Amino acid sequence: MLTGKQAWAILFALTVAHEITAQPGELLSEEVDRQLISHRWATVAFGAVTVAHLYNVLPTTVDPYHQAARLVAHLRKKIA
Repeated sequence: MLTGKQAWAILFALTVAHEITAQPGELLSEEVDRQLISHRWATVAFGAVTVAHLYNVLPTTVDPYHQAARLVAHLRKKIA
């Protein structure tokens, strides 16, 4: 498994690589703009929940990222 530092480095590298090689109109921020037009509240909610998770302001009981990790860990134990 990756460390948190490694995961951030990969996320950064992939983001920069995409932004450098993207076709016109396909930057990540431009896709967010399109999603805000077609799915405003879902896009805002996704962004807000993601930022809240990264800043550790959500209780773990309602943090969907934390709960997804718990579910996967539970399923791995059942399978093993």
